Amino acid sequence: MQSPETLDLYQNNLYILNSLYPEKGYVVGRGPAASPSFRQWTKHLEDQIYAEIRGRIKEDDISAPVRKGPYYYYERTLEGKEYVQYCRRLISNGEAPPSVYDTMPTGPDAPREHVILDENIKAQEHGYYSIRAFEVSPNNKLVAYAEDTKGDEIYTVYVIDAETQTPVGKPIVGATSYLEWAGEEALVYITMDEILRPDKVWLHKLGSDQSSDSCLYHEKDDMFSLDLQASESKKFLFVASESKTTRFVFYLDISEPEDGLIVLTPRLDGIDTSVSHRGHHFFIKKRSDEFFNSELLACPLDNITATTVLLPHRERYY
Repeated sequence: MQSPETLDLYQNNLYILNSLYPEKGYVVGRGPAASPSFRQWTKHLEDQIYAEIRGRIKEDDISAPVRKGPYYYYERTLEGKEYVQYCRRLISNGEAPPSVYDTMPTGPDAPREHVILDENIKAQEHGYYSIRAFEVSPNNKLVAYAEDTKGDEIYTVYVIDAETQTPVGKPIVGATSYLEWAGEEALVYITMDEILRPDKVWLHKLGSDQSSDSCLYHEKDDMFSLDLQASESKKFLFVASESKTTRFVFYLDISEPEDGLIVLTPRLDGIDTSVSHRGHHFFIKKRSDEFFNSELLACPLDNITATTVLLPHRERYY
């Protein structure tokens, strides 16, 4: 590796600089050494590569539909458009239990497609546009989404009526893209500190001002940052605080969000845990230097300290 002194010597060496300037002019097509033919050739190659890449992409497409309640939800891309449409389609027999054989009908007799939100329309108002955390409420009536119009990954959260796109309440500003519903009328979200570290978890009641939101947890250690996810059962939210070597988890009962966060796995240096929920138990994957391939534990919902090892650590298997 060259020392800073050596690099500075090269940077200010007139012989080297006088050699580089004509070369740069030749490539970019400026100055006395400019080569229009070279520039035209590279432009032709750029256009050819771009056309080939785009030609291999199916622009008019939809994502795999996901069933939620009486609807199929999916994203649609349109030919010639840069952004997606968030769509849903009513299920004809929506009262029937879900099945792995469910298929979304798309024929002329299928229920109509409803576009909940079209990024292409929203993006017209901004030089940069990105949506993250598109979350549908448990009753399928509302949608919360996080919008970034500057590219700094500092999001504004909006709630809209899923049918009419009518705004519901005031937006939440200065948020991350971590966003989940806590029942029908509340949201949990995370904000960042001055160095853009996710450090605070908040509970927001629809219709209330952001200034009245409840802070559920503040991670003051700048070696740790927070993340948020919902359990597959949608009955709990999990908030994790993690560093490079340590991760511990809180949970929130969605049916009683006012009770706040409860520690599920304690903070122990060098211990990394992740959790899930099914039935009457939490399941915990625990990893450390000693158990580098992880072990799997379970604990009942009504006694989270009574953990049982389901799958012990095995050195030969991950």
